[in-house]
Amino acid sequence: MNTLDPNRESIKELLSSGRYQEAEWLIREGQPSPITLDKLASLPQFNSDPKNFFISPGYYAPISSWEIAQQLCGIGYNDISIVDRYKRDIEEINKNRHIKSTHLGAYAIRQFSAMQYVWCQLGQPSKMRVIDFGGGLGHHFFTLSPFWNLCSLDWIICETELVVSAGKEHYEINSLDGSSLRFSNDYLETMSSGVDLVFASCSIQYIKDYFSLLASFSSASWLLIDRVPIIDIESDLIGIQVLPRGYTDARYCGWVFSLREWLPKIKSLGCELVLDWLVPEDRWNILDLRKGSFAWSSPHDRGYLFKTNKNIKTKTVF
Repeated sequence: MNTLDPNRESIKELLSSGRYQEAEWLIREGQPSPITLDKLASLPQFNSDPKNFFISPGYYAPISSWEIAQQLCGIGYNDISIVDRYKRDIEEINKNRHIKSTHLGAYAIRQFSAMQYVWCQLGQPSKMRVIDFGGGLGHHFFTLSPFWNLCSLDWIICETELVVSAGKEHYEINSLDGSSLRFSNDYLETMSSGVDLVFASCSIQYIKDYFSLLASFSSASWLLIDRVPIIDIESDLIGIQVLPRGYTDARYCGWVFSLREWLPKIKSLGCELVLDWLVPEDRWNILDLRKGSFAWSSPHDRGYLFKTNKNIKTKTVF
């Protein structure tokens, strides 16, 4: 059992103030509690198996290895609830398109601006080929494309087999302006055909060997990497994210990157930082599993646009 701080709040006090992660940690440590773990797990906001790795939504670390984190997360990204969540996202975008026809949201406006910059630097081509790594069922495409009139987009989403299967069945399109949306679970094969821009938002951190992935992406002309969790720690941290019940039923293992190591690693691949920005919509606290208190936090994620040392451009066919 871990050494407990004698001055910390009781489980009852933590529960009454909605601090479920800390309360659950104490319950699992066997501390006196007005509620059992089974009873906590049965509450409507959780409705989860108490045998799972923590039921309270939030972030947890450190996990000693990626393999252990995967075991604790179960099927993770292969949970069918994720596909259902992505479908609801697309339905919401399409339903509200007429309402949002005059503006983009905070995430999208930064991504849109970076894409405009890339298009100009590519020489204003008539078509731009984009790989959207971890792009779900087309959230970014369906959000950005109604506002994009600079050129046609050949947009390929690289995702899990489960997501790709749903994407191919319901969401692939070929529009009249020459733009297309396609899905693939083989990003290496997709990269081999030449790519102008790799678009990876809130996805790199969920890949075990993310550095090898980034190395393969550097064969594209440009990298747009958004919603990256980075804090000032000595080395990268492995953690687990428990999603709120009703969003998905999944748990994800992922990285929190070291601010000291992140840019040097990317630059070692021959990439040049062109633009960077803060993402204040993404802020988080991570519970230290050794102490049961919050040890790491950030008021924002970060976004980056890199130019690679390659010069692969999509061939325009007239």
